[in-house]
Amino acid sequence: MEKNKTYLISGLVIVIILAGTIGWSLGKSDLNKVQEKSGAVPAQSKDDLFAGEKPEEIITLKIPIPPTFHSGQEVIAEKYGFLEEEGIRLERVGAIPWADQLVALKTGKIDFVSAHPDFFINANKGGMKIKGVMTASFGHPVYPHHDIYVLENSSIKEPKDLIGKKVATSPSQVGSWDLGCGGFYWTAYFKEYNIPRDQVIPVNVPEPQHEQALKQGLVDAITAGPTYSAVYQKKGGFRKLWSSWDVFGKSPVDKQDAEIGMIGFTQEFIDKNPEAVRGLVRAYVKSQAWTDDNHEISAEYIGALNGWPPAVEGEHHLSATGLVRERALQQWIDWYEDIGLLKPGDVKLKDLYTNEFNPYDRYKVNDPVKNPTFYDTYQLEWAKKRDVNLTSK
Repeated sequence: MEKNKTYLISGLVIVIILAGTIGWSLGKSDLNKVQEKSGAVPAQSKDDLFAGEKPEEIITLKIPIPPTFHSGQEVIAEKYGFLEEEGIRLERVGAIPWADQLVALKTGKIDFVSAHPDFFINANKGGMKIKGVMTASFGHPVYPHHDIYVLENSSIKEPKDLIGKKVATSPSQVGSWDLGCGGFYWTAYFKEYNIPRDQVIPVNVPEPQHEQALKQGLVDAITAGPTYSAVYQKKGGFRKLWSSWDVFGKSPVDKQDAEIGMIGFTQEFIDKNPEAVRGLVRAYVKSQAWTDDNHEISAEYIGALNGWPPAVEGEHHLSATGLVRERALQQWIDWYEDIGLLKPGDVKLKDLYTNEFNPYDRYKVNDPVKNPTFYDTYQLEWAKKRDVNLTSK
């Protein structure tokens, strides 16, 4: 009989909590048709990176998302057996609000978090040891992390027109430009166009209500993740101002790094349960590589499971190797130092991450500029072959 362990995991619950309300009148993806047409096969390593026997012990990891919601890596990891191969089973136990996740980690109510680097920075600055064990979301010109929209007939035409305007942001930002991916991307945008941060007003609005708030004039612009961005494009009546890919200079590598999210555990959990961490990382890395190779199929499949409208651009883009790069984390540290929330030396890079559980760590890919490998450049080659301009806005 298999032994069974149970742990609690936290995910990127903002999108998870909010996205279930995307019903609208655009029609829904047909799950049966998606399954019939996919013809896709699981991603396979070309060498022995993932070799090994299936663990005898099954570890059940609980995720704080609704049992009826399906998102990201875990869906593909379950569908194609990547989790099973690593002896990992996931159980959906309901949502935990974003603002409560750090407390939940501290008390042991959950053991795993998927978040942007500022979460790890703030936790470590506050004395709590949390490490990212792999990269999840990753920048891509066709699948940017954020798109910014206004109504089609809006008077906002250029950056300076945003001065004095209200922007709907996600609950993770709690009405601030100092938190989350929205705060990070908007701050970079303000800096590039010399817009004082305090002259554009962030408004905390749940993402399902962004469209309504915009049309009622409660806000002047909205921030949209991939799923909502796809819907706005499908419906029409909206105009995109900019995306997260547009900022952070002209280097495609910098742009990729800027959009990272990490999966992480407390150091205590890592020390006590290294095989649980290793199993999840291996399963998710395989899942992410498959998703990147089959973006459209993955997005439509997940949309069909949730009853969403057919996707236009799909889900977040993910890191194919899951390796955490120091240069990516440094961008987020620089952001906090730039706005005065960190002093140099307050947080050390080595305290924010480890790649020790990732089979790709043997390649030591932490400088894709000086010593790039296939895994650093294939996404850029993908874009070039499709005539995607990687640098201009």
